[in-house]
Amino acid sequence: MNKQDDLAQKLQPIIDWADENGISDTYLPRDFERLSKIEKLNLSSWDISDLPDSLALLSQLKSLDLQCNEFTAIPECIAKLNQLKNLNLGNNKLQELPEWIGNFHQLERLMVDDNELTVLPKSIGNLGQLRKLDLSDNKLISLPRTIGNLNRLKKLNLTRNKLMYLPDSVGNLSQLEMLEIVENKLKALPESIGNLSRLKILDINENKLIALPDSIGNLTQLEELDVYDNKLTDLPNSFCHLTQLKSLGLGRNKFTDLPEYLGHFRQLGCFEVYALNLTYIPDWISHFTQLEELYIGGNKLTEIPAWIGNLSQLEYLDLSNNKLTELPETLGNLGKLSWLDLSENQLIALPESIGNLNQLQNLNLSKNKLAMLPKSLGNMSQLHYLELNRNNLTELPENLGVLSRLSHLKLKGNKLKALPKWLDEMKCKVLI
Repeated sequence: MNKQDDLAQKLQPIIDWADENGISDTYLPRDFERLSKIEKLNLSSWDISDLPDSLALLSQLKSLDLQCNEFTAIPECIAKLNQLKNLNLGNNKLQELPEWIGNFHQLERLMVDDNELTVLPKSIGNLGQLRKLDLSDNKLISLPRTIGNLNRLKKLNLTRNKLMYLPDSVGNLSQLEMLEIVENKLKALPESIGNLSRLKILDINENKLIALPDSIGNLTQLEELDVYDNKLTDLPNSFCHLTQLKSLGLGRNKFTDLPEYLGHFRQLGCFEVYALNLTYIPDWISHFTQLEELYIGGNKLTEIPAWIGNLSQLEYLDLSNNKLTELPETLGNLGKLSWLDLSENQLIALPESIGNLNQLQNLNLSKNKLAMLPKSLGNMSQLHYLELNRNNLTELPENLGVLSRLSHLKLKGNKLKALPKWLDEMKCKVLI
């Protein structure tokens, strides 16, 4: 089978479509010629590495999806598709983009994620209509300065590359609303980042940042900021201006303390301070009355303040991997809680009020020192997952048998004398 015949076989669905519309030829180049008016073409996941030259005849094509194939280079025939607005080349084996990529002056979305790119052509800056650019999961070590010419760009994804710095010209992306640079090797951000006045989402977790620029305080429209897993020792004073934040991730850094002005960030719905060696929960967190998610695991907390029960909007609470021996009764006031992780602590008992959490779906109590469970656990009618492994339990309360929604129950590493009979009647998966 020659190369052309192989392509024809793999693109048989297009030929079938042509037959249904009165186009009976089966020779692929002529089929594309007869399909010259189509505007969308999806060839994703077809295991192809080349395209016939006749594809260039699709002069009206606006959307071309070639993701999840075996392309090592972009076929030349694509260069003539100058009406393209959407080009998806994700999940291939591309090692470079051709200079002619900059000729797609109508292009609004370019997806080149999950390839093997190490550099970008300067001509990428000519894509003046581009709104979204996805370069994630490549091997980029730098960006051309011309990327700053993309003055209509709204979303830029650079996640999982090898970038050590960003060019100052990034600050020229005046329309940018989302910037993702997760898992790179950045040690600093350019001061020009403060020029991105429309930025709403900035995700720079898992880099090597030792400081944030003072100009970050200019990003007053920012709603989500994640700097998890860097080497930050403090936050610049200008950080206090980011009062519109709804999600803030600061975990796995080297902060010696958290500034009190964070207590003014009262729009926060998600706050993550995992693994910061905190010995107490700052009182100013009690001001976060809109908080829905609080991740404060991996610290050195010995107690939970009673005011935790005032965070009435909480749905997710992570207190895992601390040094807690007891919990306040007010924990039972968190009526909207659906996910609670108390694993890897030193809890010897649970408050009876924990049974008031009747919206709870996931409860992790593994790796504690619990010798018994309160009967009130039987009130958790929505519970799906209950993890009790590695405690000191000798028996389970009978009323756990009424938890009809329970699907997973983990009991490994306890001292159970016997399994209750009600387990036989339940449909949950039990790991002993």
